[in-house]
Amino acid sequence: MGMNNVLEAVAALLELISVFICINYMYDQKYRISVYDMCFFVLELALLEIMNLRHLGKPFIILAYILIFVYQEFKFRKGFRITCLNIMLLSCIEVTLQIVCSFPMFFEGYILVGYLVIVTNLLVGIIIFVLGKTGILYKMADRISKHEWLINVGIFFCFFASIYLIIVTKLAESLRHSDYMIFGVWTVMLYVVTLKWQRTKDEKRLKELEIHNIYNEATLQLIRSVSSKQHEFDNHIQAILGQHILADSLEDLVERQNRYYKDIQKNNHYNKLLSAGTSPVIGFLYSKFIYAENKGYEIEYNIRTGGLSCSMPHFRMIEILGIFIDNAIEAQSGEEEKRIRVEIMEDAERICIEVKNPCKRRIPNYELEQFVREGFSTKGKDRGRGLANVADIVAQYKADLLICSQKMKDKHYIVFQVKIDK
Repeated sequence: MGMNNVLEAVAALLELISVFICINYMYDQKYRISVYDMCFFVLELALLEIMNLRHLGKPFIILAYILIFVYQEFKFRKGFRITCLNIMLLSCIEVTLQIVCSFPMFFEGYILVGYLVIVTNLLVGIIIFVLGKTGILYKMADRISKHEWLINVGIFFCFFASIYLIIVTKLAESLRHSDYMIFGVWTVMLYVVTLKWQRTKDEKRLKELEIHNIYNEATLQLIRSVSSKQHEFDNHIQAILGQHILADSLEDLVERQNRYYKDIQKNNHYNKLLSAGTSPVIGFLYSKFIYAENKGYEIEYNIRTGGLSCSMPHFRMIEILGIFIDNAIEAQSGEEEKRIRVEIMEDAERICIEVKNPCKRRIPNYELEQFVREGFSTKGKDRGRGLANVADIVAQYKADLLICSQKMKDKHYIVFQVKIDK
């Protein structure tokens, strides 16, 4: 009896390890033990031990799935919809592999069942590790989250399961509690996922409309600017031609023209930006710089780009730049000296986007880490300006996000930087 308990414990531990590996690989998470992992292991093992000691029935196994759900929510924070989908995928993968790897059960008459279960769970864990290492599990989870037809397949299976349960109930005149609980939980989860999916689609449409409005605003700003520049150009030509009337000598004429040229150059310091390319990102920056300058901000920029061609689309870059610049504007509201520096550097391997602004003090790393938390803001509760969205975009396109504090010329700056590989 004691040996059987030991074998059951080892088999349960191997199954738990395979579940842990599968979950982390579905989120493309690098192997690193965290507090969430330790809590997950301890709680799952405690649940299994309680079920064995109290001889609880199979319906209570649903508590294990609840723990898995809580673990995914707290560790990965990908949203309710993704968490539910990955739980469903996890169940399908585990059950399928256990069926495939159950061939050792053919030796049930010769070897203890406990040993055979251990071998089966060990094979499942090895296969999951190989699938995760090759990126197959993450690709499966990612594709399922993007294909709506899979929801219809899930609904069909729920319908099929309900018909099965009705037939079983009619024939046996009873219904197993485990079947009822599992079917009920899956149906509720699928219903909630469908609602979340529809909400996500609506949010996506709103985001597309917002991006369209951004493009339109940038285009209108450029048209207004070019129209006004045309009138200014004619006036500047007349002014330059009239300089000789006021000049006393050739040297005085040259000096007057140089002074006038510097004044024109100062008032048209964004002309170099427009020559940096025809990307919508450039037009957006131009309108954003004009907006910030009209609010009293001093803008410095260094833009060296080609076509800004990479895995991340232009509208995502615009989202990131808009959030960074809005943060810089809000962080300095009420300050006497307002300054924003924007850099975009592109080479053959990557694109680097950087926005920095001065701050009163050096911001410690533990506080910087909170900036990407949903709803976090130094201005008050629920006033975060989208840095959590930037983190999501960066993760989606395999880019790198850096938020740090720098000291330059006896002044502290906060730096927001994104690097995108081509």
